[in-house]
Amino acid sequence: MPEKKKILFIINPISGPLRYEDINERIGGIIDYNCFDVEGVITTHKFHAHELAKQAVADDIDYVVAVGGDGTVNEVASALVHTKATLGIVPIGSGNGLARHLKIPGDIDKAIEIINGRTVKLVDSVELNGKYFFNMAGLGFDAHIANEFEDSTVRGIKGYRKLIAKEYFKFKPSNYEIFTAEENLSVNALMLCLANGKQWGNGAIISPKSSVSDAVLEICVVKKVPSLFLPFTIRKLFNKKIESSRFINILKTKSGVIIQKGTLVHLDGEPYEMGNKIDFKVHHTSLNVLVHR
Repeated sequence: MPEKKKILFIINPISGPLRYEDINERIGGIIDYNCFDVEGVITTHKFHAHELAKQAVADDIDYVVAVGGDGTVNEVASALVHTKATLGIVPIGSGNGLARHLKIPGDIDKAIEIINGRTVKLVDSVELNGKYFFNMAGLGFDAHIANEFEDSTVRGIKGYRKLIAKEYFKFKPSNYEIFTAEENLSVNALMLCLANGKQWGNGAIISPKSSVSDAVLEICVVKKVPSLFLPFTIRKLFNKKIESSRFINILKTKSGVIIQKGTLVHLDGEPYEMGNKIDFKVHHTSLNVLVHR
């Protein structure tokens, strides 16, 4: 009989509607104990998932599973970049952008079945000023919303949409300098979305042609959309036709520098103070992820 592989489930107990006990029971009922030596741990504070994943790498854990939303996935994945450990995802957050891109279902049982299958895909990571993201990063309005949402008492997708509606008309576009090997640009934009994956989450697809394994980063330059055109633009966002909008321009590159007037950036939905100068670089196929066969 083959030797069992070590697997660690890192569970964010405040992600999603289920209690930890329910999540733990679901995992225990589906995971293949013939293949895995299973351990689970609960996060207790911000960046705890990253600390636990980093220790898992040091302990030669084969599979490290993020059970949570985009932020939990980012914390775990950031510790696994350029290592032999493999990321698993059980998406229970409100957005689940990377999971949706990789077609990992939000149903816990089905997500664990994918883990049982042990099919690995190599994906890219993108480094910004020494930190990583795997699906989406953003500057401007995108980062502002992530920062406001972190401090908000209203959670979930409804709370996120309400916050966007409240802040959109107040937020002013800003100037950005973009320097890449392909071109240098000065733009005035509502936000810059740096897309490794296709979508923010919940089907809002900002970069329809993005791939997480093509060594290319898409920079989506998004202008402020006037009220009259908002319904049509939002419709394009959800039917994969946003590229046809005159309010967006998508650049393709592998590395470069962005100069912004503000200092905020979000990485997979989590806000960070990063300063005015943002250095970015794609690390091709630098992360192992469990996906559907």
